[in-house]
Amino acid sequence: MRGFRKISIKPEAIARTIEFAIQQPADVDVSEIIVRPTASPY
Repeated sequence: MRGFRKISIKPEAIARTIEFAIQQPADVDVSEIIVRPTASPY
């Protein structure tokens, strides 16, 4: 678990992703978002 915690996504990055989805115009449907770290413990 320590390896995973070292590369975990910061809460601010998740917040920016949610903000992006919310700010889309009414004619845009964001139905799925995948957020994952660019690093890997392996």
